[in-house]
Amino acid sequence: MNLSVKIKEPNSSLGKTKLARELYEEMKQIREMRDAAGWYFGKILYYFDKYKLHNYLFGKALSKNAFYAEIDIPHSTVSYYIALYEFYVVDNQIDFKLLRNSATRKLHRAISFLKGKSKNKIIEAIELAKKETLSLSDYLEEIKSI
Repeated sequence: MNLSVKIKEPNSSLGKTKLARELYEEMKQIREMRDAAGWYFGKILYYFDKYKLHNYLFGKALSKNAFYAEIDIPHSTVSYYIALYEFYVVDNQIDFKLLRNSATRKLHRAISFLKGKSKNKIIEAIELAKKETLSLSDYLEEIKSI
């Protein structure tokens, strides 16, 4: 993975186009790394929540929400990653390798449409979430017909 675009001030339209493409590719790589890390983050948060592990770090005097505030993670972020991990990995036994390059935003929004669907339908939705050319709204329309 090459995350070292050398930025020189472009002197022409061609130079700006080249720089734009290089930076765009770098953004895509960073997004993939962020999404991959998100699945592992979800795993950790899921087990902290499931086993109430915050009680074993700071004692029972600190609530779950206070624990997440203490470690600077908004409750909405915790809920987002737990929902993703729980639905795709825990409930439907989807392997991380399959989830790795899919857009988590799309997958999170699809959960309500995919509940009760077969594993094959869920995998179909995951594959659709990997298509960069499919907008979120188009993706959700496709998911509704699965």
